[in-house]
Amino acid sequence: MARALAALRFLLGGFFALTGAAKLSQLSSPVSEQMKALFVQFTDVFPLKLFGYQPDPMNYQTAVGWLELLAGLLLILGPPMLQEISNLLLTLLMMDLCHSSTTSSSACFCQYDVRLRKEKSPYCLTGMFLFLSCHL
Repeated sequence: MARALAALRFLLGGFFALTGAAKLSQLSSPVSEQMKALFVQFTDVFPLKLFGYQPDPMNYQTAVGWLELLAGLLLILGPPMLQEISNLLLTLLMMDLCHSSTTSSSACFCQYDVRLRKEKSPYCLTGMFLFLSCHL
């Protein structure tokens, strides 16, 4: 059981580190433009907007990218205390993503889109698996 959880921690940490690096590097033009458009939509429904704070979409994307990259690396390489902090950060990021994607004008990442008959990105499920794997 310990090996399975360590493997899951390694896979999830690698996943988050890679997605964070992708947000920071802007590799291909179509994917980069699509990510920018998503972060523009996400800033419109940013949770702190109720208190008068709305981040710049590019700064928001950069901050999320760095948090995912660093927390993913800490999840893989860090000592147990830093892994717990990493778990908390990644869980909060995934909660924010689920909130932003369900309240924005775009279709939710977490649900099956019946009109298009295809599944959206499983980010919310990844956050749930991260939370469960680290708190068993």
